[in-house]
Amino acid sequence: MLRGMRILPVMLLATLALQVQAAETRRENFGDWGFICSKADSQENTQESCNLFQTALLNNEQAGGGEAGDEGGGQRVLLTRVGYLDGNENPVLLITAPLGILLPMKITVEVEGHETISIPVQRCDAGGCLAYVVMEKPFIDAFRKAPEAKVTFYDMQRRGVTIPLSLKGFTKGVGELVASRNVQP
Repeated sequence: MLRGMRILPVMLLATLALQVQAAETRRENFGDWGFICSKADSQENTQESCNLFQTALLNNEQAGGGEAGDEGGGQRVLLTRVGYLDGNENPVLLITAPLGILLPMKITVEVEGHETISIPVQRCDAGGCLAYVVMEKPFIDAFRKAPEAKVTFYDMQRRGVTIPLSLKGFTKGVGELVASRNVQP
């Protein structure tokens, strides 16, 4: 059971995933997390949209400073984003795992001080398999306190693949994310 978590409808996921494709207006780094803001390329939407991101590369390095999806030549194993969707007062954690994972096993996120979260994969496309969950306050607080989280998905032989997710800079980054929305998580 997901205490403190809510699964979002699939249509809302597309909003967060597409934010990275809009015109970039601002970029910063907070520890191992990148922070990027953009505006949609339409005149009716003038609101700036921001999110935190971290990319885990095949050699187990984290890349927060590059553009989400820009691995600088390394093979991306995991893309993690945190951002707000319209109508949500809490941020969404969006995980993009590689294609070829075992979907029924779900993706888990383990962080010290919080129960392990199992997140079903919502869809797979050419960019990978997407899983997401709304981050309630206890989960955000656990991310703020711990040095790292562990994201696990399973290959087709049912072997767990655990990727460390550095939380260095998350507190400052999520503070900036909140300030960009004038919302308190």
